[in-house]
Amino acid sequence: MALTPVRVAYILPQAINALERTDPMVGHALAWCSLVEQAILRAWIVNMGRRHALERVAHLFCELSERLAMIAPDGQGPRFYPLTQEEIADTLGLTPVHVNRVLQDLRSRAMITSRRGGLTVLDLVGLQRLAGFNGAYLRPQTVPVAELAIA
Repeated sequence: MALTPVRVAYILPQAINALERTDPMVGHALAWCSLVEQAILRAWIVNMGRRHALERVAHLFCELSERLAMIAPDGQGPRFYPLTQEEIADTLGLTPVHVNRVLQDLRSRAMITSRRGGLTVLDLVGLQRLAGFNGAYLRPQTVPVAELAIA
């Protein structure tokens, strides 16, 4: 679900196939994108199935921070997220009341601050520790084939 206005385009499969034939790097990029999406899905399956509410919320903020850093690497300070408790609850499969309690806990730990219309992450490192967050699944690295060879 988009929280802000977005533009969506539908590209016919035939057009993608034609583009892949004329530029093989496009096919490579699409395959890479698919692998990243699968890694994100696996991370979220773990997040929803194995983490407690506090860890889920912390993980969400860590992932959002990581994603934002990928497109705006200059802003390393506190980041504001215009999310309501209801939106966080819907995203994480929790009730708004439970999210409210978790946010109170995170505020008491000085990890976030909130105001009407959203919240600001103050202690990203603390949230990462709390969630056991490792953002490597968002930034997969290519490994040269020579490094994969079994010695």
